[in-house]
Amino acid sequence: MKKRWIASICVLAISVPICCDAMPEPAREPRDVAALWEGNGENTSIISQCAWQGGLILLAQGEGLLHYLPQTGELNKILAWEEAQGVSWLAADDQNIWGYDSAALTLRLLLSQAGEANMALALADHPMDESQGSAILPEQLFISGRHLYALFRPQAFNGYKTRLAAWQLADGKRADVRQPEHLQAVSAYKDGTLVGLAMDAWAAANTPDETARRPRLVVFDPQSGQEKELCMLNEPVQESNLAFAWDEASDGVYYNSGNKLYYRNSQGREALHSYLGSDVFIEGAGNRLVPFPERQCIAQQEATRYLVSPGVIAQYRRDMQTAFVLNRDLERLLNGKEFTQPYERWRRGQLSLDDFLLESDRKLKLMRLEND
Repeated sequence: MKKRWIASICVLAISVPICCDAMPEPAREPRDVAALWEGNGENTSIISQCAWQGGLILLAQGEGLLHYLPQTGELNKILAWEEAQGVSWLAADDQNIWGYDSAALTLRLLLSQAGEANMALALADHPMDESQGSAILPEQLFISGRHLYALFRPQAFNGYKTRLAAWQLADGKRADVRQPEHLQAVSAYKDGTLVGLAMDAWAAANTPDETARRPRLVVFDPQSGQEKELCMLNEPVQESNLAFAWDEASDGVYYNSGNKLYYRNSQGREALHSYLGSDVFIEGAGNRLVPFPERQCIAQQEATRYLVSPGVIAQYRRDMQTAFVLNRDLERLLNGKEFTQPYERWRRGQLSLDDFLLESDRKLKLMRLEND
């Protein structure tokens, strides 16, 4: 009997990623990874996930580590649950898969191609919430070089600022790091550097000007503190529920503005990539975004992962050409200027479908035709 995952993977293709000059792939059917896994028939949730050696590693509750290869569509168990129990977050380097244990404040070596024995590193001087007497859960956690990095948002900062911490993989000792002022999100980057989003969240919260929420894209050396601003992103962000990741394969970045996922390529072209299931992310629950081959992206939200792919976008756009015309509730649904003005411009050929989707806010239910 095939297992149904509560935290399943499905294809969500409801926008057009403009990330290169190549034409989108021909439409293809979504692949449901959950249907590939045979288990005992009980629901299983996914705790965390990370990219590793061209595939996706999933930590499944009660099952262990599962390895998904998009090239073949295969999903195989590579580590028993007993070996991974207690882990709340996965991180990987070239040869190893590590597990972050937020209760024990350790980093456990779960799997290694180098033949190293399993071990657990005690993470020295882990950030703590003094008022609660417990460890602060990270918003982001990853390995770069020989260090484990984690981004925390301590309550003492009232949600406006973050603290970047690092530990040496050799012994678990805390490493000294420097971060840009107003750093809100961070990801591994090239040659030991990191890339992040910087925004003065307190100032943004105290002005009605939405441009104050447009973050700076900054590359920095966490050891020396030297930084370089690459650009300012186009869309406003919220410091809470912020997801961000650098894609090594394409040298582009993904970030969210509410429930919209945007992609910016290395040439500076930025566009809406897709809609997410919601604009809510949970701290301490695994990587929020995992870039994947062929301009796909894994998004984790409330125990749900969406494999966002451009492969079915062409079909979606063809469907959208008639969706509004055939909708019997058109007058009722399109009763606000945020809908009617862009819609009429699209109908008259003054606005492309992609730009219409970009301009129309609060239209997710309409696009999914949930009100039909």
